[in-house]
Amino acid sequence: MNICLILALRNESHTITNYLESNKKEFDTLFIIDMESTDNTIEIIKQWCSKNNILLTIKKSDKLISGNKCLQLAELSYPNIKVLK
Repeated sequence: MNICLILALRNESHTITNYLESNKKEFDTLFIIDMESTDNTIEIIKQWCSKNNILLTIKKSDKLISGNKCLQLAELSYPNIKVLK
């Protein structure tokens, strides 16, 4: 399939599992930009990806990131996956 879901998030532990479950048939790669989460969002994502055999990359950011910057980071991390804009 090779469809990458790109998410920039912060402190989404209360919603992230439902979101991923609702969309899991649409992607096989997950690219996360974590903007300094202080809850267990990242651990939840790691466990979910492991359970569902989803390739995961996490980048940390100490500031808000624009959508275009998210796409650029994903393209650098996954050169064999074409990011549709």
